[in-house]
Amino acid sequence: MNDDFVSELATSNKIHQLDCFIQNSGMKKDDYYPIFWRSLNLAGYQYCMNPLGGANAVYANMDMFKEAGITPPPRGRMPGPGSSC
Repeated sequence: MNDDFVSELATSNKIHQLDCFIQNSGMKKDDYYPIFWRSLNLAGYQYCMNPLGGANAVYANMDMFKEAGITPPPRGRMPGPGSSC
């Protein structure tokens, strides 16, 4: 399922909650990273699990930044959108 449409489909009753299925299937939420459950949980009900679980990375040519007179981005983990740290 395209996770971009889960909220719209759930609020228009076009998909069903998976909570009973998950409980009866023997799936253990502890076997997954919490973000897989939280990202597609609406009003406390599970409609889907995040199908991707990918990671975003930025690769930059630091020499090109320096040659252009631009301060290169910091190395390591960068703060997410809206983060103050």
